[in-house]
Amino acid sequence: MESLPTSFSLAGTPVTFSFAVTNTGNATLTGVHISDPLPGLSTPVCLATTLAPAASTTCTASYTTTAGDVGNGSILNTATAVGTQGVTTVTSPQASLTLPGPSSGGGGGGSNAFLTLTKSAAPASFTKPGQKITFSFVVQNNGQVTLNALQFNDTLSGLSAITCPQPSLLAGQSQTCTANYTTTQADVDAGSVSNSATVTGSTPASVQVTSQQSTATVAAATRPEINMVSVASPLSYTRAGTVIHYTFSVGNAGNVTLHNVRIDVMLPALAGVHCPSLVLRPGKFENCTGRYVIKSSDVRAGKVVCVATAQGEPAGLTLPVISPISRATVVVPKNHRKH
Repeated sequence: MESLPTSFSLAGTPVTFSFAVTNTGNATLTGVHISDPLPGLSTPVCLATTLAPAASTTCTASYTTTAGDVGNGSILNTATAVGTQGVTTVTSPQASLTLPGPSSGGGGGGSNAFLTLTKSAAPASFTKPGQKITFSFVVQNNGQVTLNALQFNDTLSGLSAITCPQPSLLAGQSQTCTANYTTTQADVDAGSVSNSATVTGSTPASVQVTSQQSTATVAAATRPEINMVSVASPLSYTRAGTVIHYTFSVGNAGNVTLHNVRIDVMLPALAGVHCPSLVLRPGKFENCTGRYVIKSSDVRAGKVVCVATAQGEPAGLTLPVISPISRATVVVPKNHRKH
């Protein structure tokens, strides 16, 4: 994100924000637009709203500075790019820009205070719920006055209290604050944990100074996997009309939730397979069932082979995951076979 001008000193100053958008995926995006919550900003206009893979466009929006912006000493603008791939909405990482305001040179005022925040996280990735992530917040007072009563505005639900070595920062001083977060299955399914925050301090003149927004994202190492075992009962038959009951034990062996779980059977006339649930969480399994009635041709053939696979759609992914082929065979006993 860029702006013209790159700073302002008065209310009523026109500002143009520019957003460079690139399709970094492998499928065409339609309906490309900018989502920007800055009050008073005009609706961003994009030169192109359809982007092929690797294609780029520029979007622009206008804003007029206010007396409140002058009082705050800066404007923080955050935005995301949004597009559609088929029926899936794709959203970019958040981009931020701080437009510096006026500097009056007064003693102890907000114009002499400048606060920055840099976030990081460890570890760099996670694989399951229950893992601890430690977020670090490096707060830097780049101004000329002491900043007191530091307070964080953090968007991540479930984050522990943010602890700092001290509640104030002298001019030019920095410190690292920390907080912990425990991952959930929803985080694994989402593919990442993203944490955004700002920090606010108060000058000796009781002027509130807020940093730019800083974001740290920790990726989930997703591993979708499904398996299945087929069992038939009874295992043999001697006449037409015998009912064979099939049980398909389906398990989620990966670390992401599977949706729209189903059994694909390559056995004509097998009655519709029923699964108790269409959703399987990691480590869970269910028994799906179906039935088949032996025909005269099956008696003559001497056996019936049921070939099947299970599949489910991993959360956050577009392609289903498919199990290895599973076979269940029922036969006519040798002493009942006709030669």
